[in-house]
Formats: sequence, C-alpha cells, structure tokens
Amino acid sequence: MIEHAPRFEERPPYARPGCGETVQAKDRDLSLDVLKGLGCILMVMAHVPAKIWTYQGLTFLGGFAPVPFYSVVGVTACFQAQKYKPRSVILNYLFLFLLGFALNGFNSPDFMRPPVIHFDIIQIIAIGSLAVYLLEYYFKPPVWIYLMLGIISFLVKLALDVVLPAQNYPLLAGLLLTYSGTFPIFPWLFLFLLGVFAYRISVQWDLGWTVITAGIYMLLALTGFALDYRNKFDMSVGYFLLSCILLFGLFLLARKFKWFQWQSPFNPFIFFGQNSLLFLFVHFSVIGVFVLRLQWNDNIRWFRLYPFLFWGFVTLVTWISMAFLLYAARIRWLAIQFDRIWVWMLLAFLVFAVAALIPYKGIVRWSEAGLGISAALYYHRLGRALKGRDLTPAYEI
Repeated sequence: MIEHAPRFEERPPYARPGCGETVQAKDRDLSLDVLKGLGCILMVMAHVPAKIWTYQGLTFLGGFAPVPFYSVVGVTACFQAQKYKPRSVILNYLFLFLLGFALNGFNSPDFMRPPVIHFDIIQIIAIGSLAVYLLEYYFKPPVWIYLMLGIISFLVKLALDVVLPAQNYPLLAGLLLTYSGTFPIFPWLFLFLLGVFAYRISVQWDLGWTVITAGIYMLLALTGFALDYRNKFDMSVGYFLLSCILLFGLFLLARKFKWFQWQSPFNPFIFFGQNSLLFLFVHFSVIGVFVLRLQWNDNIRWFRLYPFLFWGFVTLVTWISMAFLLYAARIRWLAIQFDRIWVWMLLAFLVFAVAALIPYKGIVRWSEAGLGISAALYYHRLGRALKGRDLTPAYEI
C-alpha cells in the first residue's frame, strides 16, 4: 500500500497551539520555551569566546543563538495577534524598543556621546515581533507567505549591499544596513518570519525543508560558489543557508521529541526560555563581572584550559542570580509600583539620560544593567500599566 505524502498545508488553527490560537498557561507549548532556552545557552558560548582553537567550532555554533531565539519570538507575536488590539501591542513594543537600549548602554556605555544608534538584540526583537503581529492581525496570510517574506528579507539585504553600501551611508549602518555586532532590520527579519513558517507547517515538512536547504548549501559548495559561511553580521549566502538548516532542524527536533519539555525550575531550557528577557541582562552582567573585571577566564587555569567549564560556570551563576531576582521581585509593595505608567516612562528616560549625562563608563554600564534588569523583572506588568488591566502576552519575550 502506497502511503500518501503529507500535504503542504497550514496547521488547523485549533488543532494544537499555533498561530491561530490563543494559548493559555495550562496548554503552553513547551517546545517553544525549549528552543528559546537553547538560544540563551548558545549566547553564553558566543559571548564568552574561547581562545583555544579546538573550541572555535563551538564558539561559532554559539553565534547561531538568534536562530532559535528570534524564530520563537516571531511565533509568539502570532499568538498576540489573536488576543490583543494593535494599540496595546504597539505601545508594549515601543517601550520594549526604548528600554532595550539599556543593553546597548551596558555593552557600549558611550553610545549617546555623540548619539550613535544601532539596533541590538532587543531592538530587532521589538521590530520583528511587531512586523509579524501586524501582518498576522490585519492580513492573516497563508503559511507560504511567511516563507516568501523570509527569503525576500535576506534578498533585500543583498540588494542594499549594492544600492546603499554601509560605508557611504553610515547613519543607516546598524539600523537598515549591516554593521559588525548589530542586528539591522535586513536581513534579521527573516528569522521571525521563517519561525512562523516552520511552526505552522507539519513536522514532516520541517524535515523536508531541512533537507532542501541542506541540499542547496551542498550544491552551491560543489559548484565552487563563495559561501563565506562564517560571515554572520554582513550575512553571507552561506550563513543564511546554515541558519535555515538549523531553524528547520531545531523546530523538527523540538516538536518531534519531548526530551527537555519537563516543567521545572531545574530545567535550564524551560527556565531560561520562560525568562529570556531577564536572561539577556543577567548573563551579560555575569560576564561583565567575571570576564571584563575579574578576568577569571584567563586568570584561573582550569577555565583557561577548558573553556567549557567557564561556560558552565557563567550559566550556573546566571541561573542562580535569576532565581534570586525572581524571588525578590515577588515583594508586593515593590511590584505594584510597576503598575504605574509613569514608572515605565521614567525607566525609559533614565536609559538614555544615564548614557548621555554620566561620563564614567563603569557607572553607565552598571546603571544600565540595573535599569534593564528592573524592566525585565516587571515587564509582564507593563500591560497593566498601559491599560489598567493585565495584558501579559501568552508567552513572555
């Protein structure tokens, strides 16, 4: 008996958690948390690069952290399109966009002297999420549109390289055009769009697209095409294809196998995935203490010889610090202050004022870390501050 091939179709909206369904906590799709948690763990490998050549491959792998992270955020934006009105969502992401500059300030304390605005991790999250939300809310496109728009986002980057070279238009570098260490709109929008596509198609088609993208990569390599596969920030065709292979492959594995989907604070994938905004600020702070200041990665012999031990150490300290902060954030009299919109406006103002007015990089760096951690801890209360009721997204950023 010949088995029919699976149809290439969008998952029925109410068959299981998907972009057509509002997901409550009780039926939360833990595969998304696992993928986002994996992205967090990969960030540690990317942000603490190993100096020993045998670990260079793992550091390169860590650089793919945005693949699972951004793609899942794109999926969660679809959930929001089914539950929240545009005004509330736009204001939510506007605050996220502005407060996200606290991370810019931590990594580049002088970014406001003179003002040099580049999009970092949180800015592209806000923009990519809003783009998917608006697309889903107003148009509800068929699943293949997300595939086409994802590919077009990368092709636009290639076109901009020719039409608007970054060296000739420095004000657009890091915003619209590629710039080292930044996340401009093009090409990074492609991950949010392809994430929706990968989640809405069947597992069989995730496997199919993993094979298709891998086949395209191998075919180009065999023909001698310059893949330049390590070029991340001025994204090459090779890096784009590797990202696609990883994206479809990870969605396939996370949805097919339930290895890491046990709900517990002792599961790092779930814990980091469900508190990923806080993770961004805390893990950078831990790196700031133990790498930038104490330099334990060089000064402690075992960490220097075996970088994976230091990666584990940073992850563990981040984990413990987050757990403590989340526990402390439960203090009621402090938490209810973040139900007031003026508190969020003050936070956003201070993010820029600190960087613009304080000349000491160390003070700016740690002040921005404190502001960012405060915003991340209480971000779920921002909706209440905006509308006077709880607007917590089905999945936290």
